[in-house]
Amino acid sequence: MTLEQTLALLLVVVTLGLAVATLVVAIVTVRGFKDQLQLQTFAEYTRRYNELIDDLPFAAGGPAPSIDLGGLGPSERERVMKTMRRYFNLCWEELHLHKSGKIDTKTWEIWVAGIRDTLRSPFFRHAWRDLKAEYSYGGHAQEFVDMIEASIVAGHRPPLSTQNAPSRSS
Repeated sequence: MTLEQTLALLLVVVTLGLAVATLVVAIVTVRGFKDQLQLQTFAEYTRRYNELIDDLPFAAGGPAPSIDLGGLGPSERERVMKTMRRYFNLCWEELHLHKSGKIDTKTWEIWVAGIRDTLRSPFFRHAWRDLKAEYSYGGHAQEFVDMIEASIVAGHRPPLSTQNAPSRSS
């Protein structure tokens, strides 16, 4: 092999090495970006959830709330129902993110557990029954929340796997 052939071969090997190194850097960068985006999404939805809960009467939470939605005055009931509507919209958005593959399974399972725990409150279930008709426009929000509510009423935990949320094609 001549010197020119050796240098040409060396140039090909170096070029391939740089291409592989560039590919590895790109993969690591994309993974890091994806992880950061998932963290930001989780933090944003957690922030929104906390704001919603802060806007509700403290006594509305828990499995035995000391306040009844029907016992609120008209202006307080309207304010609370607007907050509950925002809560159920948040749940629908989370379902949509899950079904469109925008969040990972672990995040989805955390969110489903939170929705389930929130719906243990009769206060929240009463609000759902009042607002349910607003969620018939698609995305299977009604079926999803009803599935969780039915499991609570029956006294068992709904499964958390991705197969248990209604899909957009079903």
